[in-house]
Amino acid sequence: MSKPNFQAMSQKDLHAYILAHRDDQEAFYAYVDKLHAEAN
Repeated sequence: MSKPNFQAMSQKDLHAYILAHRDDQEAFYAYVDKLHAEAN
């Protein structure tokens, strides 16, 4: 099974993905990176 493209996902979609896949650390780090990028 391949991972979704986290960079192409919106912040809202990525947040929903993390809630559904709480053990996916790669998704969590991508979400945090996106939060930091959009905050600046």
